[in-house]
Amino acid sequence: ARCWAARCRPYLMPDAPAAPPSLQAVWDRVLSTLGDPEPGPIQIPDQNEIPVTVFAGFLGSGKTTLICRLLQQTDLNILAIVNDLAALNVDAERIRKTSTETIEFDNGCACCVLGSDLAQTLRAVQERTRKPDAIVIEASGVSDPTGIAQTVAHVNGFILDGIITLVDALGWSEQMMGPAQSLFLRQLRAAHLVILSKTDGHGIPVVDALTSEIARHAPGRAVLASTSLEALDLADMLLGASSRGARLPIAQMPHDLSAFESHVIELHAPLTARALTRWLDSLPGFVLRVKGRVKVADDDTAMTVQSVGRRWRVTPCKDPIESAGSLVLIGLAQAGEIKQFANELERSI
Repeated sequence: ARCWAARCRPYLMPDAPAAPPSLQAVWDRVLSTLGDPEPGPIQIPDQNEIPVTVFAGFLGSGKTTLICRLLQQTDLNILAIVNDLAALNVDAERIRKTSTETIEFDNGCACCVLGSDLAQTLRAVQERTRKPDAIVIEASGVSDPTGIAQTVAHVNGFILDGIITLVDALGWSEQMMGPAQSLFLRQLRAAHLVILSKTDGHGIPVVDALTSEIARHAPGRAVLASTSLEALDLADMLLGASSRGARLPIAQMPHDLSAFESHVIELHAPLTARALTRWLDSLPGFVLRVKGRVKVADDDTAMTVQSVGRRWRVTPCKDPIESAGSLVLIGLAQAGEIKQFANELERSI
């Protein structure tokens, strides 16, 4: 475990963390900027309507981690709906471990391809005798949250409570200059609240500079650093935005899912640490995200693998795995190159 931590140290501990702002300052900032700046009627939720909050953000921005923290803190009866582009939904497994009821949508985006499935699921929830207090939807990293908002808005008995977009502070420049910039900005502009994730170790000037950049592309949105949430009641902060006057965009926008593809690697034998490290170091630009769990042959331990762009991290699993493991790759659709790259790992075993 020590060697893995040392290998990842540049990504995990860049500098000493800055002191967070006061709780009152954080809350005042949210209340003063909450909602879309465009004029429109304030949406007052009906007490009989189930509020739905959408968590959006590009691949690897930290949506699952934040949702797990929320679910572990609250006593509310929350239903989690988790969408993943790939056939293997790694994130849903993590959320299910919080003992929260979890519904999975795989092999597509709930904003377009799986939109009818989402609507059908919501209608089934509405027919329950004991309804959830709230629903959280984790959109896939390549989803346009306005499409999900459109679906929620057209199902009776539900109200779109908020759209929270997470932005990876370490990957801002990469996303702004990358091939998925248009989708990245649409996720940003759909939000009533933007959370800068992975801000540990960033000083206040860096966070302020990123906040200014976000304000330039999505004016009027509240922006919070993830470190500011650590001492807050997440349910109070993240849920109930519509009752505080948030106005949310629900206009349908075209979404081209064909620009992305995914591939699942089912390992048949454990990997050596050297082979796994070499493979992760060789990740090409068209692979945007890798996640999963693998067994390492050196000491027969299970490790969690996460990568975003060129940054990767391997940490010990909390729970053992029975098989040799599996990895999900998500990236740009380039004539089967993701599958070809995945085969290189399988050949190295």
